[in-house]
Amino acid sequence: MHGWAWLRTLLRTGIGGRSQVEWGEGMRRRNDRHDVIRDIIRTERITTQRALVESLRGRGYDCTQATVSRDIKDLNVRKVEGGVYALVED
Repeated sequence: MHGWAWLRTLLRTGIGGRSQVEWGEGMRRRNDRHDVIRDIIRTERITTQRALVESLRGRGYDCTQATVSRDIKDLNVRKVEGGVYALVED
C-alpha cells in the first residue's frame, strides 16, 4: 500500500482484520461463555477439559479445548480433591 493507505485500512478494519463491532461481539460471547462455565462447574462434576467442552456444546457453545483452556486460566479455575474443577472465587 502506498503512503498512509495501510493506516486507513487498519483503522477501518481493526487489528487482525476485525472491526470494532466484531471485537465487541467477541467479548460478549466470551463473557457469556464464562458465565456458562461458572454454572457448569458449580452444578456438574467436571474432571477434564474435554468434559467441559462437551457440556458447553450441549448448551450451544461450540468451542475448542484450547479456548476452554484459556477460559479456565481466565476464570482462575483449579482442580480440587477428587480431580474436580472448582472456582477459586467460591
